[in-house]
Amino acid sequence: MTSLEKVEKLEQAINNSRLFCIDKENESEYYENEKAKLLKDVIDYCRYSNYWKKSFKEICGNIFDAFNNCLKSYKKEKGNLFLNYFSIALKNEIKKSYKEEQDKFKSESLHKENRDEDNSLMLINTIEYEDDKRNYESAVNQKKSNKILDNINQLFKTSHANKELLKKLLTIEFEYILDTSMPYEFIDREILNNCKDEKKPSQKSIAKEFDLEPASVNRTLNSFKENLKSVCKELQ
Repeated sequence: MTSLEKVEKLEQAINNSRLFCIDKENESEYYENEKAKLLKDVIDYCRYSNYWKKSFKEICGNIFDAFNNCLKSYKKEKGNLFLNYFSIALKNEIKKSYKEEQDKFKSESLHKENRDEDNSLMLINTIEYEDDKRNYESAVNQKKSNKILDNINQLFKTSHANKELLKKLLTIEFEYILDTSMPYEFIDREILNNCKDEKKPSQKSIAKEFDLEPASVNRTLNSFKENLKSVCKELQ
């Protein structure tokens, strides 16, 4: 399947999500399951789409913020497609991050100028502002991703679930922000390499490997993610 075909398939899945037909108060477990599915589709859509002209890692934090804000304010009955609504929110989040980071960069440059007055003119003349801004932006989003991964790793260490099963599930769930060089214990490097080669296994195939029902494997992953929400604000 080409990237374009993947994007078109994800567009349909997102706009036809059952999440917006669920009574959140009376069907909370069903709601959380559908919310997790929708978030996964949105993440994959952003990953395969080049619409924002930024690398996926650069906008990873913005995606979580935009998604959570959209769930609070989106009204399907108004006739808007969720993906259109989300795209506008994501653009705003990216612009907001850009402005905040640009202001911070300027402020830090000014403070540095005041601390080192003798070298200030030379510093200002030699800074390649756009490159520095992009490096700073990337570092901010990478820090947010690392915080998520640190929390996942800590919860993995204390989990009572089958560790080998959980490693595989977590690796395919979060492979979009993982790298084989990372030191985290929850990473299954063989599976991660397969994901990078577009040979990503499904939960169904993993369930078969452990002689388990797919529903049981799905509950294991969802239970872990519920625990993660309590310590990781990005996934709330």
